[in-house]
Amino acid sequence: MIIYYTPLEGIKCVTLGKWLLQIAVVGEDFTAPGLRGSVIRNGIRVVDALPFVVPYILGTIIARSNAKWQRLGNQVARSIVINV
Repeated sequence: MIIYYTPLEGIKCVTLGKWLLQIAVVGEDFTAPGLRGSVIRNGIRVVDALPFVVPYILGTIIARSNAKWQRLGNQVARSIVINV
């Protein structure tokens, strides 16, 4: 997971799925999040995916309670997902 998401989102801001959905991950300043930001964002994906019985329910609850709709990984990495 880290090997796929980190370089693509960190440098190009998109993965194949994000490109198809026409969304991108950017820093809060609308620049590429960089490899460091992407490592942080995707490293916390494990927490966002809890509980594994209903994947990403915790991430969804956290995102819906945030004004910028950021899951925990995005909040810590200071990144957002935007429509392109």
